[in-house]
Amino acid sequence: MILQGTWQASGGDLRLHLKVLNLGSDGPEAVAAASARVPLKGIDGDLLKPDRASWARYLVRNLERNTTTPAQWKVHVGTFRIKSKACNPELGAYLSGWIQPALAQSRMFMPLDQTRALKGLSTQTLRKRGTRAIRPHPSTTDDTISLTADLMNADGEIKGEAWLHKVKVEVQVKVVSTQKGQQVITAASADVPSILFPPELLAPPPAQDSFPTASGETGNRQGISKEGLVLDLTTTRGHGKAVYQEGERIQFLLRINRPARVYLFDLDPHGNATLLYPVDENGSLARGGQCGAMPDPGTPLIIPEDGCSYDLMVTEPYGRDTVWAVASESPLQIPADLNGDWKKADTLVKRLRNQGLSEKGGYAESQVEVVTGPR
Repeated sequence: MILQGTWQASGGDLRLHLKVLNLGSDGPEAVAAASARVPLKGIDGDLLKPDRASWARYLVRNLERNTTTPAQWKVHVGTFRIKSKACNPELGAYLSGWIQPALAQSRMFMPLDQTRALKGLSTQTLRKRGTRAIRPHPSTTDDTISLTADLMNADGEIKGEAWLHKVKVEVQVKVVSTQKGQQVITAASADVPSILFPPELLAPPPAQDSFPTASGETGNRQGISKEGLVLDLTTTRGHGKAVYQEGERIQFLLRINRPARVYLFDLDPHGNATLLYPVDENGSLARGGQCGAMPDPGTPLIIPEDGCSYDLMVTEPYGRDTVWAVASESPLQIPADLNGDWKKADTLVKRLRNQGLSEKGGYAESQVEVVTGPR
């Protein structure tokens, strides 16, 4: 059962409406309802001003109200896509965290914790869950179920988008099923006053914190997809910002939707680039296929397990790195060893991106942040 409540100021009164919903086999249905009026003079006016948490609950209530499916759903909350270039890309992760407490109060949608859901999973289990079942091709890449959601064995995935307007942030949220052909089962939207958000998230980030986008400007860290090629990158701590402690092993998982060459780089806080995949026993670019640079579509590539001769263990120096994955249907010209300008992260990103976007065929990117520290 779900108890829903709404209120609206009307003249000198506050109109209250309560509704009880039953989650039946045909979806939620109202089984009881009641309304009342309360004089406004007896209520603190500040309590009637919606805050950030209230707007999140409003969105979740509308998701519940608009759904066509019954029962409870275990959902993975993806990072929101920020459509306004002027915003700090961290706003996407902020919005994902912002809506989770409201989801935790829902009787219909249960947000999964990435770290707990992925903790202790064997390589065999990761590969089995990450191998995408046969699903109808989604109408847009935005409806594609993420690798992280599949690894977590979620029933659905929360996907969000946001636009910054003059005095409001337009937020759109939908739930995409992992089981029903990537069908959107419910959606909701809200215009949240921009004054409720930290101002630094509604402005471009400092230059040293930026990640170059396709146009060379500061922007989203959510990747590029050209001509329908999709590359998904995650870790055994989930996507977005993965946190590891000293002595822990780091595993990366990549998945593409059709055959392409795949590369993985570490971009450290000092602006240096290191090739992680595909490499030979000397750490140079592996061109002979011994590292499997052409993974099977729909099957997760697990690094370093899949053929590479190194291990990834957290040691000093600690910090915050961006791990950047690239997939291309056309060969990319990369030197065997990253020296000179190729060692510079911004130069490497721009050169490979220019190649991928200018050549024929599909090109895609994805990235995660890896934060390491002492135990």
